[in-house]
Amino acid sequence: MAALTVKSAILEGSSSKRKKLINHWSLFYPQPALDELLRMFKFLRYAMVPLPFLFAIALTGFLANFHLFKKDLLQVSLTFNFIQHTIYILFTINLISAIVRGCVARHFNIPTTSFGLMLAFGIIPEFDIRMEITEIVDKKAKLWLLSAAILTRIFLASLGIILWLVTRPRGTRLPILFAALAWYSIFGLIIMANPFLGGDSARLLSSILNFPNILGKAYRSLRYLFWVPPAVIAKYNRNNLVLRFYAFSSLLCIVFLVGFIGHHLVHWLSLNYPRLEGIVIFVLASYIFLWFRFIRKKVAELKNPLKVEPIESKKPAKRILLAWTRYMMVMAIICLMFLPYQYVVKGDVEILPGFCQELYPEEKGIIDKIYFGGGEWVKEGAIIAEMDNYQQQKDVETTRIAIDKKREEINVLLTTPLSEEVDVSKQQLLASTLKLHYSRKDYQRTEALYQMDIFSLATYLNAEKKMELNTRAVTEKQASMLLLQKKVNHHEIESKKYQLALLERELRYYQERLERTRLRMPIDGRIVTMNLKNLEKKYLDEAQPLLEIQDTRRVQIQISIPESDADHVRVGNHVVFKTPNNEATTITTEVASIFPVTESTDNATMLKIVCMVPNADGMLETGMTIYAKVQGQRMFLIEYLIRTLVRFFQIEFWAWLP
Repeated sequence: MAALTVKSAILEGSSSKRKKLINHWSLFYPQPALDELLRMFKFLRYAMVPLPFLFAIALTGFLANFHLFKKDLLQVSLTFNFIQHTIYILFTINLISAIVRGCVARHFNIPTTSFGLMLAFGIIPEFDIRMEITEIVDKKAKLWLLSAAILTRIFLASLGIILWLVTRPRGTRLPILFAALAWYSIFGLIIMANPFLGGDSARLLSSILNFPNILGKAYRSLRYLFWVPPAVIAKYNRNNLVLRFYAFSSLLCIVFLVGFIGHHLVHWLSLNYPRLEGIVIFVLASYIFLWFRFIRKKVAELKNPLKVEPIESKKPAKRILLAWTRYMMVMAIICLMFLPYQYVVKGDVEILPGFCQELYPEEKGIIDKIYFGGGEWVKEGAIIAEMDNYQQQKDVETTRIAIDKKREEINVLLTTPLSEEVDVSKQQLLASTLKLHYSRKDYQRTEALYQMDIFSLATYLNAEKKMELNTRAVTEKQASMLLLQKKVNHHEIESKKYQLALLERELRYYQERLERTRLRMPIDGRIVTMNLKNLEKKYLDEAQPLLEIQDTRRVQIQISIPESDADHVRVGNHVVFKTPNNEATTITTEVASIFPVTESTDNATMLKIVCMVPNADGMLETGMTIYAKVQGQRMFLIEYLIRTLVRFFQIEFWAWLP
């Protein structure tokens, strides 16, 4: 950026006509305003005294809180897009730097002829102040002019870091603005203060060493190392080893800077416009090449005014064309600002499996066997591992034997008495009954004959005794048969059945304990824990997980977005994903849900939105870097560009008011 200003400044003091020709859109004549600013803020010339101390304090705080600064820079990248970055730099660092350069010029009575806009690389707008630097300007004034932009960026970087440290604990969004101010100032300082990249730093080095155009002479010295110059040029050319090293280092810095910017540009284009990055880069490179060619042509024309056609003959036509061009550009910009724009919310993305579970043993013990090594897809119910279950197997077998024994005891009770025993008892009772029947008849006959004095008393008594004995025998047989039939107590059978039920419950309990020593797959999924075989014969505690299982056939994607963008996201909004390993594939889904609460991080308050994405092919894996864009509300482009500023005044500035 500074190189274009340098080429313009070389020719500023030669002619009033030359100022209007090279990369400058004049806005107004700044000299009266600069004189007034210089009069009002003349005391600021002493700001150079505390600047080293301010820089030291800022540098100390920056290094001590570098990890927090990186997090806030991430928020800067999420908060501002490219256009907002450009506008912020234009109206802060660039504007202040141009005003400071103008004030320094007026302090040394150097005329400032125009304040306007220029296009760095033909793309990026910058404020530019033109001044007439003649040969009578002393070395001190030149040194201050060349170092003004560098010192301004040092001051703004220090001020931005200190204000960032002061406002960060308050929880507002001001630290993001100050972090952006500090970072842009540091980045600009690295470029401007690098003497290998040309610009003010190279000219400042030339002035300090009293070596005019040191970088140009270094390039010529390096070029003449490979191409022999004409004798006239070789006579006055300084082929110094230091100059060649300086030129070589400058080329390396330029190549590194172009490669760094090009790499990030290609990466950004591949993520946002994967099919157009080649065309965009080609068009952009061609445009920059033609722009520099146009600038060089204009510089050559101004250096050789005799070869240029008279300007007066072209003035009216050029003025009309320039006026219409400016008018059309303004109208185009105004129309562009009112074009509809689809607001896109970006944030950190985290891929989670649709179902995730850790497998724990229910009892501590030694792992006896593991049937998988890790990484396999396993069906639900498959045995993954077995704990040492010798005691559980013993309990199961012992209980089974006890159950069999109890069942046999119940069978014995249920089959007692035997049918044969009952038949024998019945036959015995029948025989005794017959004996009693005949003994009674014999007694009756004997009694009748005894009364007739046919039988003796002894015969009568024997018959009576025989009848009584048979009666007792029948009673005994009846009691014996009843005892045989009532030999098994019903309550004893019920007691045995309850004992059997208790044993069966104990068996189920022991079988369940035995089954729980076999760790089974709870779902269809993949074992994500690797090298499981190494855990065999090792002790595992109850709270220690053995492995982790994930079902990634349907993944859950959580996107953390800033709290300020929460009002632009609704359930059902379209979400577009892209993965670096398959940039040609775009995944489209919708917002499934939004977390009801926010999460506070070190640098911002974030809200998570959830999307569910089918993943049957396994393209999305947990922990993968993924990029997502959530389509928000539609708005005008100008509304999108100024929304951050409007939000600042509506919330932050309102909070300051009493």
